[in-house]
Amino acid sequence: MSKDRKQIEEQMDRFFWLTLRMVIRGISILSLVIVFGLIFMLAEDHISEMWNNFTHSIEVKSQPLKQYEKSETREVVNGIHQETGLAYGVGFSTVKKVCLSCHSSALITQNKATAEGWDQMLTWMQKTQGLPALGKDRKVIVDYLSKNYGPVDTGRRPNLPVEEIEWYVLELE
Repeated sequence: MSKDRKQIEEQMDRFFWLTLRMVIRGISILSLVIVFGLIFMLAEDHISEMWNNFTHSIEVKSQPLKQYEKSETREVVNGIHQETGLAYGVGFSTVKKVCLSCHSSALITQNKATAEGWDQMLTWMQKTQGLPALGKDRKVIVDYLSKNYGPVDTGRRPNLPVEEIEWYVLELE
């Protein structure tokens, strides 16, 4: 066999394998498109429902707080807002908007702290929990929390004056 003929056969052989690889890749891509198309067609109703729920939640979150305050659960009894369980007063709407967007009111009502303590908690939340900068709302929030959820004198008796007590030694037999 001549050298030229052998080279031509080798080139045809390479061309065959390259063409075969391209056809296999094309079939693989087409198969994936068909599979994903079928999955999408079967799950279309579910995907639409998920999308509608997602867009509805965005609409609800973007509504101003005033619309929520018009609800029937706005009732305040003995100074406590019934929907949230928080003390109702100056700064309430800011605390409701900012704080309750991340956690329940129970996390507020279970704590007692001074203004400095509440400010430190807010700083901790910003450093570790993703709380954004509060701007002018920070002072309103700290004032509300320290006024309504500050340290409380529980009425417990004061500590005994240890220095003034006349101690005696108990003698055991």
